[in-house]
Amino acid sequence: MKTTTRYDKVIKGSENYIHVEEFVLALTSPVERGTKGENAALRRLLQGFSDEEKNWRSVLDPLAVSCDAWINRCQKHRLNNVLPDQDQQLLYYEKTIYQQATGAQVVQYIDHVIHLVETLKFIARWNKRENDQGTKKWKTTLIRDSFCASSPQNDELWTTLSKKPKNQCQALKSAMKTFSSDHARRITTYNNLANVYKMFGPGIFLDLFWAPETPKSKTFRPFLEYLRQNMPVSENLKLSVYNYGRSADSLYCILEVLAGTEIAIFVQDFMKEYPPYLPRGSPEFTWGRDV
Repeated sequence: MKTTTRYDKVIKGSENYIHVEEFVLALTSPVERGTKGENAALRRLLQGFSDEEKNWRSVLDPLAVSCDAWINRCQKHRLNNVLPDQDQQLLYYEKTIYQQATGAQVVQYIDHVIHLVETLKFIARWNKRENDQGTKKWKTTLIRDSFCASSPQNDELWTTLSKKPKNQCQALKSAMKTFSSDHARRITTYNNLANVYKMFGPGIFLDLFWAPETPKSKTFRPFLEYLRQNMPVSENLKLSVYNYGRSADSLYCILEVLAGTEIAIFVQDFMKEYPPYLPRGSPEFTWGRDV
């Protein structure tokens, strides 16, 4: 598909807001993959969400679930933020990758949002660490520790073979090589996700398509850059890429209803610490809720 043809498909219909009923329907529907799924997800980011707080609450209230587990996870996240050791902070985020929830759609959605926060914070800190001057030994150590944390089998493999002679640890060497390659691909995936967040802000938290594990096509990265350079900002487009306030308000309302105020504030605090990209002259970004 030509880039211009794909661009036309993405922006077609992007002037229409998404309503609460569509959001709830998406929670119960399979995530569409491939180029078609990417196009639809990018269109949804351009559309943004309707500002219907009362309607959001009436539809979402019956779906609300207990939030104790997420509050505990957010508290651990905040404690990790103040650890003096940067490498231990990074390892915490690595470990969360292997602790995703399963269950009802609402549980999966809230876990998706928190997992996105952890992933975006991880890649921001990873890139900062990468740019620090000095030895890169930290990276070798982190990947090793992440390998051990990824599964009991890998932990046992490392414990059993890491101190044996080289000619006796081929299985460990092979497993570590595979894991390191997968880790490098994840870093690339997370950077692509960070670029989407920088462009569209809170919208990615409102769509299960943007889970870090959702595979993207080979053309996704260059198309995203093309879209960034040719973002539709006409008067007919109700929500340009630089106007995040409506989606921020919808996100806060959804999280507050489904999982409680503390979860909503947790995500809002992340967006304040790591704000999306706002070029000079763009509309001011309102956070949707003053807390």
